[in-house]
Amino acid sequence: MLPWSVDFESKVAGYNEFLFATGDCTKQLPMRSSEKLMDPHQAYLSLLDNVSPYSAVWLNRANQVEDPWVSIIDHGPAIGAGKILYGENGYGGAHAANILPSSAGADVYVRVSTACISC
Repeated sequence: MLPWSVDFESKVAGYNEFLFATGDCTKQLPMRSSEKLMDPHQAYLSLLDNVSPYSAVWLNRANQVEDPWVSIIDHGPAIGAGKILYGENGYGGAHAANILPSSAGADVYVRVSTACISC
């Protein structure tokens, strides 16, 4: 399979939400595009199957081409637990091996919405 990418803005102008999901959709994480990813980023999450919002620490370090990392729990434990949903630059290792083969890969979706996804 060849690597590829799509310029989201050219496909969905003005998008304001992301949905990070495994290919089989067993793990899904919505996020407003207005959330700024700092290092470490304390993300306030509301999984589609979780009633109560909670937080997780993500990484977005300067000069690390694989950042940002988006996960459904804190970054460190997410590696072994197979709960990393996004990393950049084709980074593999356990980050990918613990989730992608058993989950039919991973996808990122965008949309324009007026609904609140983390209320």
